[in-house]
Amino acid sequence: MEIFNKFNQNMYEYQFNGNCSMEDINDNRLIDLITKFNKLFKRENQNFAELCFLTYRVNELFVEYRKSGKYLLDKHKNPITFDEIMKGFGFDSSQSSRLLSCYKKYCCLSGNNIEKSTCSIIHVYENFSKSKLIELLPVDDEQLELDIKNKVIRPDMSVQTIREYVKNFKAQQKQKDNLFKEKEEKVEEVIDESEIPMAYDPTKYYEFSYFESKTKSQLLNMIWDLQKEYKKLKEKNKK
Repeated sequence: MEIFNKFNQNMYEYQFNGNCSMEDINDNRLIDLITKFNKLFKRENQNFAELCFLTYRVNELFVEYRKSGKYLLDKHKNPITFDEIMKGFGFDSSQSSRLLSCYKKYCCLSGNNIEKSTCSIIHVYENFSKSKLIELLPVDDEQLELDIKNKVIRPDMSVQTIREYVKNFKAQQKQKDNLFKEKEEKVEEVIDESEIPMAYDPTKYYEFSYFESKTKSQLLNMIWDLQKEYKKLKEKNKK
């Protein structure tokens, strides 16, 4: 099922060779079957969107219960968890996590009432099968949409090809992170904190040379700080 794609009928023009009757020319059986295939693909993706949405709703309900201090108990009075519910449907914790990620990344709701809303795959991703969407989860939205637009990544690619694309993306991200880390380390090396002048403290004594290097604006600020310190001392002595 991993190779199941939506068929692009616009790429083909159906013609009959040789002597064709009007019955042959009007034969749309292949087109009808291809249309049914595409509807099946769409329905499968729609079911996947609904699956992601329901997983999200169940998870959100458990989050709400935890916040309010409520617990669901089984017949033996043991707390029921989100993972246990999903396990009952055949999904382990990692699969449930991927479904939640798919909902946040690929799905959209129609309607304002969440109880009556229909969940579907966002238009830009709708021609990708669910297995390919899961593979593409690590790629950030902006990069993925750009690469789909530029046909760097396409729905008709195999899962293996998409896996290689994701692997390459991760390698590039790692390289960028390493370069950023190196730049940060170089900046830290350049900055010598011992050379950073201390802020002026009106309660301390400074040599005359300290004031010689200051600008007029800095000196005025220091005088103002001294006045405030003098006022504090004066009020303290009154007490």
